[in-house]
Amino acid sequence: MGAGGVIVPPPGYHRRIQEVCRRYGVLYVSDEVVTGFGRLGHMFASEPMFDLAPDVITSAKGLTSGYIPLGASIFSDQIYQVISRPEPGRDSFNHGFTYSGHPVCCAAALKNIEIIVRDRICEHVRELGPYFEKRLARLEGLPLVGDVRGSHFMLCVESVANKQTKELLPEEVGIGERISDHCEKRGLIVRPMEEAAWARIRPGPNFVHRTGAFPKRIWQSGSPPGQRGCLSAAILAVRLVNRRVGS
Repeated sequence: MGAGGVIVPPPGYHRRIQEVCRRYGVLYVSDEVVTGFGRLGHMFASEPMFDLAPDVITSAKGLTSGYIPLGASIFSDQIYQVISRPEPGRDSFNHGFTYSGHPVCCAAALKNIEIIVRDRICEHVRELGPYFEKRLARLEGLPLVGDVRGSHFMLCVESVANKQTKELLPEEVGIGERISDHCEKRGLIVRPMEEAAWARIRPGPNFVHRTGAFPKRIWQSGSPPGQRGCLSAAILAVRLVNRRVGS
């Protein structure tokens, strides 16, 4: 759901892949670097959202909310029982990096997780996420917008040259960068993907609507209606590109 286009898999997709992997003895790894720690309303999205129990989960970013670099790999008891058992010629599974388990980074992660749980951030995202999706979907009525997709606080707006055929705009048009520039002028930061006609919209899991329950964490123009309004204005500001290129 990250740099690949924020493509949400159909229900059961990951579970069926895991079934095939287990049939042939292949471990299943879930990359939750982007989706973990509240982005989709759960600490990890694999089981509650995609109905699977991975053998390994990779994580980072949200683990410390990005304040200090830290990543982690979480593995199953089955894997642990193998790598922790002494074998002839070695006492343990030796691995690691120079800064593995750095105490400062781990302290930041522990405090971050404490805050996520204390302030019920995941519950907040589950409550506000569907509303944000619904509001952002209204951008589909704009001339340049061919699709709005994603889940909860990880969404994508794709720009097209033709709404019927979904033909994308040429790379040289730089439509993502143009929309991003207009958004930034209006106080909204989005991420245009290089050589792509879409931009990711990923608000922090702790932002709220202006009338939400956590007034201390309000963005002045960052509530769902505010973000949609900024995006709408930015897209309208560059819609002439669609006329010049598409006609």
